[in-house]
Amino acid sequence: MKKNLNMLLLMMLFFSIPIAEAKIYKWVDAEGNVHYGERPTGENSQELIINSRGSKSSLEPVNKPAKKSIDADKLMKSMEADRLSRDEKRRKKKKAEDKRQMRCVRARDRLKRIERATSLYRLDKEGNRNTLSKNQRQQSTEKAHADIKKWCK
Repeated sequence: MKKNLNMLLLMMLFFSIPIAEAKIYKWVDAEGNVHYGERPTGENSQELIINSRGSKSSLEPVNKPAKKSIDADKLMKSMEADRLSRDEKRRKKKKAEDKRQMRCVRARDRLKRIERATSLYRLDKEGNRNTLSKNQRQQSTEKAHADIKKWCK
Protein backbone atom coordinates (compact mmCIF):
# COMPACT_ATOMS: atom_id res chain seq x y z
CA MET A 1 0.00 0.00 0.00
CA LYS A 2 2.79 2.38 0.97
CA LYS A 3 4.59 1.45 -2.21
CA ASN A 4 1.54 2.34 -4.30
CA LEU A 5 1.15 5.61 -2.44
CA ASN A 6 4.81 6.49 -3.05
CA MET A 7 4.43 5.60 -6.71
CA LEU A 8 1.33 7.75 -6.93
CA LEU A 9 3.09 10.71 -5.30
CA LEU A 10 6.08 10.25 -7.59
CA MET A 11 3.84 10.24 -10.66
CA MET A 12 1.99 13.34 -9.44
CA LEU A 13 5.31 15.08 -8.88
CA PHE A 14 6.56 14.04 -12.32
CA PHE A 15 3.46 15.34 -14.11
CA SER A 16 3.35 18.56 -12.14
CA ILE A 17 6.92 19.57 -13.05
CA PRO A 18 6.96 21.61 -16.25
CA ILE A 19 8.85 19.91 -18.98
CA ALA A 20 11.80 21.91 -20.24
CA GLU A 21 10.95 23.26 -23.62
CA ALA A 22 13.52 22.99 -26.34
CA LYS A 23 13.46 25.50 -29.17
CA ILE A 24 12.02 24.02 -32.29
CA TYR A 25 12.18 25.71 -35.69
CA LYS A 26 10.05 25.28 -38.76
CA TRP A 27 11.08 26.11 -42.32
CA VAL A 28 10.08 25.40 -45.89
CA ASP A 29 12.74 24.41 -48.41
CA ALA A 30 12.95 25.50 -52.05
CA GLU A 31 10.83 22.54 -53.15
CA GLY A 32 8.03 23.49 -50.77
CA ASN A 33 8.67 20.74 -48.20
CA VAL A 34 8.08 21.67 -44.54
CA HIS A 35 10.88 20.76 -42.11
CA TYR A 36 11.28 20.94 -38.33
CA GLY A 37 14.54 21.07 -36.40
CA GLU A 38 16.38 22.28 -33.28
CA ARG A 39 18.46 24.88 -35.15
CA PRO A 40 17.35 27.61 -37.55
CA THR A 41 18.49 27.00 -41.10
CA GLY A 42 17.95 30.32 -42.77
CA GLU A 43 15.93 33.48 -42.92
CA ASN A 44 12.63 31.67 -43.40
CA SER A 45 13.02 29.62 -40.20
CA GLN A 46 10.34 30.30 -37.66
CA GLU A 47 10.66 29.49 -33.95
CA LEU A 48 7.77 27.42 -32.59
CA ILE A 49 6.48 26.86 -29.07
CA ILE A 50 5.53 23.29 -28.25
CA ASN A 51 2.62 23.12 -25.84
CA SER A 52 3.18 20.04 -23.74
CA ARG A 53 -0.07 20.34 -21.80
CA GLY A 54 -2.28 19.10 -24.61
CA SER A 55 -3.72 22.35 -25.82
CA LYS A 56 -5.60 22.52 -29.08
CA SER A 57 -2.68 23.76 -31.13
CA SER A 58 0.51 21.96 -30.25
CA LEU A 59 2.73 24.09 -32.49
CA GLU A 60 2.44 27.86 -32.44
CA PRO A 61 4.82 30.36 -34.02
CA VAL A 62 6.53 32.56 -31.43
CA ASN A 63 6.22 35.70 -33.48
CA LYS A 64 2.98 35.19 -35.32
CA PRO A 65 2.89 37.61 -38.19
CA ALA A 66 -0.10 39.91 -38.17
CA LYS A 67 -0.50 39.20 -41.89
CA LYS A 68 -3.79 37.36 -41.49
CA SER A 69 -5.15 40.19 -39.40
CA ILE A 70 -3.88 42.75 -41.90
CA ASP A 71 -5.32 40.75 -44.79
CA ALA A 72 -8.66 40.55 -42.99
CA ASP A 73 -8.56 44.30 -42.35
CA LYS A 74 -7.78 44.97 -46.01
CA LEU A 75 -10.61 42.69 -47.05
CA MET A 76 -13.05 44.37 -44.67
CA LYS A 77 -11.99 47.85 -45.85
CA SER A 78 -12.32 46.75 -49.47
CA MET A 79 -15.76 45.28 -48.86
CA GLU A 80 -16.85 48.44 -47.01
CA ALA A 81 -15.57 50.61 -49.88
CA ASP A 82 -17.44 48.44 -52.39
CA ARG A 83 -20.61 48.67 -50.32
CA LEU A 84 -20.32 52.44 -50.05
CA SER A 85 -19.68 52.69 -53.78
CA ARG A 86 -22.75 50.56 -54.56
CA ASP A 87 -24.86 52.61 -52.14
CA GLU A 88 -23.68 55.85 -53.79
CA LYS A 89 -24.47 54.48 -57.26
CA ARG A 90 -27.94 53.40 -56.08
CA ARG A 91 -28.54 56.81 -54.52
CA LYS A 92 -27.51 58.62 -57.72
CA LYS A 93 -29.60 56.26 -59.85
CA LYS A 94 -32.65 56.79 -57.62
CA LYS A 95 -32.16 60.56 -57.70
CA ALA A 96 -31.92 60.51 -61.51
CA GLU A 97 -35.02 58.28 -61.71
CA ASP A 98 -36.98 60.60 -59.40
CA LYS A 99 -35.95 63.59 -61.51
CA ARG A 100 -36.99 61.79 -64.71
CA GLN A 101 -40.38 60.87 -63.24
CA MET A 102 -40.96 64.46 -62.12
CA ARG A 103 -40.16 65.73 -65.63
CA CYS A 104 -42.49 63.11 -67.11
CA VAL A 105 -45.36 64.23 -64.88
CA ARG A 106 -44.72 67.87 -65.80
CA ALA A 107 -44.59 67.08 -69.54
CA ARG A 108 -47.90 65.15 -69.39
CA ASP A 109 -49.51 67.91 -67.37
CA ARG A 110 -48.31 70.50 -69.88
CA LEU A 111 -49.74 68.50 -72.80
CA LYS A 112 -53.12 68.18 -71.01
CA ARG A 113 -53.23 71.93 -70.41
CA ILE A 114 -52.38 72.62 -74.07
CA GLU A 115 -55.09 70.22 -75.31
CA ARG A 116 -57.77 71.56 -72.93
CA ALA A 117 -57.16 75.24 -73.54
CA THR A 118 -59.29 77.05 -76.09
CA SER A 119 -56.44 79.47 -76.74
CA LEU A 120 -52.80 79.66 -75.65
CA TYR A 121 -50.78 82.73 -74.86
CA ARG A 122 -47.30 83.76 -73.80
CA LEU A 123 -46.46 86.70 -71.64
CA ASP A 124 -44.10 89.29 -73.07
CA LYS A 125 -41.52 91.24 -71.03
CA GLU A 126 -44.14 93.77 -69.97
CA GLY A 127 -46.59 91.09 -68.81
CA ASN A 128 -48.98 91.42 -71.74
CA ARG A 129 -50.62 88.30 -73.18
CA ASN A 130 -49.76 87.39 -76.74
CA THR A 131 -52.12 84.73 -78.14
CA LEU A 132 -50.39 81.93 -80.03
CA SER A 133 -51.23 81.23 -83.65
CA LYS A 134 -52.30 77.75 -84.86
CA ASN A 135 -48.74 77.12 -86.02
CA GLN A 136 -47.26 78.15 -82.64
CA ARG A 137 -49.86 76.04 -80.83
CA GLN A 138 -48.92 73.03 -83.00
CA GLN A 139 -45.24 73.58 -82.16
CA SER A 140 -46.07 73.68 -78.43
CA THR A 141 -48.06 70.45 -78.76
CA GLU A 142 -45.20 68.74 -80.65
CA LYS A 143 -42.70 69.89 -78.02
CA ALA A 144 -44.93 68.50 -75.24
CA HIS A 145 -45.15 65.14 -77.07
CA ALA A 146 -41.37 65.13 -77.56
CA ASP A 147 -40.84 65.84 -73.85
CA ILE A 148 -43.19 62.99 -72.93
CA LYS A 149 -41.33 60.65 -75.26
CA LYS A 150 -38.01 61.77 -73.75
CA TRP A 151 -38.95 61.59 -70.05
CA CYS A 152 -41.71 58.97 -69.84
CA LYS A 153 -40.01 55.68 -70.63
